[in-house]
Amino acid sequence: MFAVIRAIRNRMPDFLLTGDPRNKKVRTQHVEGIHKKKAEVANQIGANSCPKCDGELLTRRGRYGDF
Repeated sequence: MFAVIRAIRNRMPDFLLTGDPRNKKVRTQHVEGIHKKKAEVANQIGANSCPKCDGELLTRRGRYGDF
């Protein structure tokens, strides 16, 4: 989940630099880019691969359950 938030935060400057946020085409492209990046990150996590470094993800046991 944090990777998705980080990906969205990283795309925000691109959105601000591409043009007027009131322009519907600019907003649509921005939202589509977010959805595409979110899907890519979800696929990497589903494949048990870290979206940031491509390392293997491990399941850990925590006080409140597995994470």
